[in-house]
Amino acid sequence: MKWRIILSLCFVLVFGATAFFALDQWYLGLGVGVIAGLTAFIYIIPLAEEFSADCRMKHECYLFIHSYLVSMSVSLSMEKSFESASSQMSREFHELDTTLASMDAKERVDYLVRYFTTPIYGMFLSVLELYSERGGDILRLSSELTAEASRDERERMSYGKMASRKAMTFGFLWLAATGIMVFLRYGLSSFFSQLKTSWTYLGATLGFYLFFLVSCCVYVSFHTGMKSPRFFKKGVRHVSA
Repeated sequence: MKWRIILSLCFVLVFGATAFFALDQWYLGLGVGVIAGLTAFIYIIPLAEEFSADCRMKHECYLFIHSYLVSMSVSLSMEKSFESASSQMSREFHELDTTLASMDAKERVDYLVRYFTTPIYGMFLSVLELYSERGGDILRLSSELTAEASRDERERMSYGKMASRKAMTFGFLWLAATGIMVFLRYGLSSFFSQLKTSWTYLGATLGFYLFFLVSCCVYVSFHTGMKSPRFFKKGVRHVSA
């Protein structure tokens, strides 16, 4: 929440300041800034945070499965394997320690399906079930699972790099466009005093900022694959007891 507020204030300052310089009307600049800040706080930043949390969870799932299987092949102990795998997890994962403390190793692994909400983890549980019934070499039993998990991890990393490059391009293009809008005040200073009173100019400039804000929403929604933040969806929680 702290970072969401800080980033939302950044939206207020950037949109508000540039709108003020472009329009030379403090109340219009303030209005543009407030609308941008609220949009960022309610929609843009929550989507980005949820996408980031989802990517982190999937990465942790990959690390957990890989570490668990390797440890299991050596120690043949679910308890030791769980301890080895969980040692690499994030603070969010270890917030479950109180809940998991009263469970045995098998129950802990089963319970984590509420945390690792990915198909890969369901496949992992199936492999463990098959291993407990038939025995054998767990690395051989899980070969298809680990191959699929590794492929997903590579694709996720590749997508992350591509998304970062596109985000930089998107930001640069809009920064250049905003710079041109602000430059009009100084580059055309000789008749800016007349231009700023024109309803056509005011409408076009406000339309530019509205389009900029909408494009930010569409961009974030497209690249996260989410249409709305989870708090707009009743009854959705990432981990439930």
